Amino acid sequence: MVKSDHPFADKILKKMCKIVGADYNTMDFRSPDWFNKHSWTTKEEDRFFEWLAKYFFEHWDAVSEIFKYVGCKNKKNARKYSLAFVANYRWKSK
Repeated sequence: MVKSDHPFADKILKKMCKIVGADYNTMDFRSPDWFNKHSWTTKEEDRFFEWLAKYFFEHWDAVSEIFKYVGCKNKKNARKYSLAFVANYRWKSK
C-alpha cells in the first residue's frame, strides 16, 4: 500500500485489515478487486460498522475526507455514512 494523503481513510482501511488478519502494508487498494482478497463474517462486518459509526461521529473530518457532502454532525448521519462506506467498500462475506 502506498501511503496516501488521506489519513482518515488509511486508518479505516487498517482497521478493516486488522479485523480479517490482512496485512495492510501489502494490500493494493488501487486494485479493482481488492475487497475480494479477504472475507469476514456478518458479526465482524457489524462490529466494524459500529466502530466506524463511532469513529465518524468522533472524527467528522474523516467523513469530509471520504464523502463530498457531509451535512451536519450527529449520530444519525455518522451511522448513515458508516452504512454507505460499508456498502461500497466491504470485504466479501463468508
